Amino acid sequence: MNTSGGSLEASMPGYDILDLSADAPIILVGEGKSLRGELRLRNPGPDRIQLSAANLHLQVSHSSQPIPYAQVSLPAGLPPGQSQRVKMSLDFDPLTPPGEYKGELDMAGHTRAVIVYVAELIRLAISPQVLVIDQPAGSIVSKNIILTNEGNVPLTFVPIGKVALGEELMLRRSLSVTVAAAGEKEANPLGKIFADLVHQESKAVLGEAGTLMVVNASLVLQPGESRQLGLEIHLPDNLSMNSRYIGRVPLYTSDLEFVVVPHSVRPAKSPKPEKESSD
Repeated sequence: MNTSGGSLEASMPGYDILDLSADAPIILVGEGKSLRGELRLRNPGPDRIQLSAANLHLQVSHSSQPIPYAQVSLPAGLPPGQSQRVKMSLDFDPLTPPGEYKGELDMAGHTRAVIVYVAELIRLAISPQVLVIDQPAGSIVSKNIILTNEGNVPLTFVPIGKVALGEELMLRRSLSVTVAAAGEKEANPLGKIFADLVHQESKAVLGEAGTLMVVNASLVLQPGESRQLGLEIHLPDNLSMNSRYIGRVPLYTSDLEFVVVPHSVRPAKSPKPEKESSD
């Protein structure tokens, strides 16, 4: 038996201690780095079996991934005629694609079929998650973010487009007014009133603040891959100085936040000079 980082005692008996029929596979389920299962061990012999933690070799029929190992937490001892359930964890590469994998577990010279079900994992990391823009209203700003696919499936990104902006103090004020108004109307359920008023107030706030236009290229991010994504951000013309505006875009499991703090107002365009009359 192939072991690493621990072993069964040298005095292991030659008989089978796995309480499974040859036709019953061991099942492990979970994400690639946290697959879990259970074994039932039994000692049909007359002597106590002393066990310790063992890493058991597992041959998986998936050639593009390294061969993982099963890390089994075994009880301290198995008395004669007794059986015990023990937890089993399998360490795969966390980027292993979701699906069903089959293999064999070899324990004390006896093998059992293993079926591993790897679940889909979608996890995106963004750095930085908050972009601060301190340019005049109407400006065009270039920013870069780093996207990292920490899951086991490809992630597709398309142009972001419009991002609604809200002025921070107005959003807070709207929320306070909404809560106060909701408390005054006892005839209707609080939840419905709250939702309706927030919807009405948010439209007014966002309509007054305007929207960002975010231009970016499309890309597909493979599992484990990190890439830089360039953003061209167009600020609206109607932003006020001494205000802070917030916009947020959901990208898979993360949010990208824009904080806009205009430090000046873009000067108005000079009117075009009128053509002189030829008269």
